[in-house]
Amino acid sequence: MHQKKLSRAVLKTLIYSDIFDYPLTLKELRFYLLGNFQFSLHDIRQIKDIFTEKEYFFLKNRKSIVEKRIEREKISRKKIFIAQKTVTILSLIPTIFFIGLSGSLAMNNADTSDDIDLFIICSKNSIWITRLFVLFLLQVLGKRRKRNNTHAKNAICTNMFITKDALTLPKNKQNLFTAHEIVQVKPLYDRNNMYKAFLLANDWVLSYLPHAQVNLAGEGKSSIIKEVFEKIFVIFDFPARLMQNWYMNLHKTNETITNTLFAFHPQDVTTRVLSEYTKRLKKYGISI
Repeated sequence: MHQKKLSRAVLKTLIYSDIFDYPLTLKELRFYLLGNFQFSLHDIRQIKDIFTEKEYFFLKNRKSIVEKRIEREKISRKKIFIAQKTVTILSLIPTIFFIGLSGSLAMNNADTSDDIDLFIICSKNSIWITRLFVLFLLQVLGKRRKRNNTHAKNAICTNMFITKDALTLPKNKQNLFTAHEIVQVKPLYDRNNMYKAFLLANDWVLSYLPHAQVNLAGEGKSSIIKEVFEKIFVIFDFPARLMQNWYMNLHKTNETITNTLFAFHPQDVTTRVLSEYTKRLKKYGISI
């Protein structure tokens, strides 16, 4: 019975990662396992529907994604270098406490044409002014991804902002897709251990990914200069809100826009991925 449950959990894990053409190493399989089990390499090799090549595990007839992952890792390294240089500039904004890579690039799984997704945590009452300055700097640097830009190679997309006083994501965003996105984030700038605080505030993630324990240390406490400028920036949050709110309302689709959370998803990726996951599980006779 234990082997049967383990086999189901491992298959569910690989089925999910297969949606992204992403084979898993043994270490990754343990980290992202959709079930609370311990297992050995021998246990995995007893599962008939799982295959291996080099250090990677994948589903039947999916050997090709191994080379795809290796190639995407090379592409991703170049994009991460671009992101790091950009984040060095963005981190000068005093209201920013955390900047991390999200999406495919956080997993070193980006294609050549992909943009660079950033997740940003800022101080209380500063989300509007922070976003305004981020977009301004990206525009100056020539790295801003603009609305409806179909040629977004290496452009920066700030797809989520959240304030540090409201780190817990709302219930309607607490799902398997978001859980993966949270633990996959690659920190590039972390002030006052903010990413750790974000993980603790979203411990619901462990109900989906019970082994996804991330232990990270930040870059120490804020400097006095940054704290002073942070207070100055906050003063301008309201006029920045008025300016951006007018424009956003003209173009709003399925984004989440509040005074503590911006989540920009021009296409509803979450629904698409979870729907595809459910469909693939049915092919294997597995329930969610």
